[in-house]
Amino acid sequence: AALYAVVEMLSFGTKAAIVAGLGGLTVGYDLGVISGALPSLDSTFALSPWSRGLVAAMSPLGHLPGAPLGGFLADTFGRKACMALSNLIFVVAAFVQAFSGSLEMLLLGRLLVGVGVAMNVSCCVPWVSEVAPRQQRGALIVVYELFLTIGVFISFTAYLVGVLTDGQGYWRIMFGVAAAFAVAQLLLMITFPESPAWLVSRGDI
Repeated sequence: AALYAVVEMLSFGTKAAIVAGLGGLTVGYDLGVISGALPSLDSTFALSPWSRGLVAAMSPLGHLPGAPLGGFLADTFGRKACMALSNLIFVVAAFVQAFSGSLEMLLLGRLLVGVGVAMNVSCCVPWVSEVAPRQQRGALIVVYELFLTIGVFISFTAYLVGVLTDGQGYWRIMFGVAAAFAVAQLLLMITFPESPAWLVSRGDI
């Protein structure tokens, strides 16, 4: 009840920024988690220097198709549709990585993460900038970057927990956690409107 009361006190723009920020949280976590997971992946998949670099590089490679795809989808089908699809990709990627039984499957998961990251950045920031009140726009856009940084911090914290517990296969949990952030944004954004700017561009307003 207390949490509900606090949420009700927040302005619409602040709520929208937090929902968009959950995308930044997922992006930051996925960007940072690979550095903590690599030591465990080395032992699980007997990575060579080449394959180790490839695992780290697959997510940035996914940015190449993800960025233009995100821009196209955001302009064609709306910011919310693009955000929803990026979150679905995050969820799929999280499970592909968490249940990877081969290096090839892991690489596919990392590639999907990269696509989701680029798509999310392409639509979350424009969406919150277009639904936020003009007076608050700059401050609320910064929330996305703040959440991204928090996501990186959470990924390093998860790695520290894995080190302290010395858990075998802990990297699977680290990858799987990202799905929770994506699902949270996917569900919360349902109650928010589409970007007015996009609706105007479509002639719907």
